[in-house]
Amino acid sequence: MCVTSAEDISINRRIFHVVSGPLASLLIAGVACYGIFAWDAHDHAKLFFVVFVGLAIRDLLVNLIPSSRPIVLHDGTSTYNDGYTLKQLFFFKRQLPALEKGQQLLAEGQYAPAARIFETVLKEERGSAYAYRIVRDLYLNVHNYGQALKLQEKLQEKHPVFAQDYLWAGLMKSQLERHSEALLDYQKALDLNPLSKYPLLNMGFTYTILAQFEEAVRCFDQALAMDTACSYSYSGRGLARAHLGDVTGGWTDIRQAEDLGSAEDSYVYLHIGRFHLLTGDLTQARYYLEKARDTNPRVYNIENLLQQTHLPA
Repeated sequence: MCVTSAEDISINRRIFHVVSGPLASLLIAGVACYGIFAWDAHDHAKLFFVVFVGLAIRDLLVNLIPSSRPIVLHDGTSTYNDGYTLKQLFFFKRQLPALEKGQQLLAEGQYAPAARIFETVLKEERGSAYAYRIVRDLYLNVHNYGQALKLQEKLQEKHPVFAQDYLWAGLMKSQLERHSEALLDYQKALDLNPLSKYPLLNMGFTYTILAQFEEAVRCFDQALAMDTACSYSYSGRGLARAHLGDVTGGWTDIRQAEDLGSAEDSYVYLHIGRFHLLTGDLTQARYYLEKARDTNPRVYNIENLLQQTHLPA
């Protein structure tokens, strides 16, 4: 299976790159088998290379027959087989002009014309799962969570869905303040991909919003068991521990998050700012909350939190 890493190559070159992997294996096996028979090698060698060609043909079919089931990698992320990737690329080749036009209209706030374009795309693609995901993600890019969630719900009605889909569903519901429903989606994402820390991070954050701090600590503990260098987990757990009265333990976690570096993660800054707000250090709270806003102006509840950092006259 080929995984393309370059982001700026053309669609045609991506198609060639994906196809070349499984075809190269078959070509090598075929040439080797031809050489063995042409040289009239020993029967055991002939048998070996016949099996080699058979395995190459099998791998070719397994890789090039599209499968929408994700392949979970060692780090908890997922990818798809070459056939599904090719299906995606051909979709882009057909629909890229329409998608770009719809994206431009969304960015300009012209939602009705954009919706008509996307409806046409979905109709032309016969409501394929991939088309639903692409159009959903375009709405997410402009923070139209309500419309994105409608597409997500249609996707779930019509097609099998996987861990990443439930993770997106939870994020949309979190943005729409439907936190209890979001927790159910995060749990489904975790059930389908127990190697991923991201459902746990989102569950921890959501439990903190709901003031269920013991549950938040539990989720961040589990995330840290997967990745001991995750600053988000430390900062989130530090905030939850402080809410539970363990300010010393919370401060230890906050310092650990700072030592690891936030990698410009707005939510790490948010956790640290909220910790200082909770412990009464308004100057430090404002400093970190402003960093969170500067990194991501849409970070959760940021303006309300900043209002709480104003020093009394």
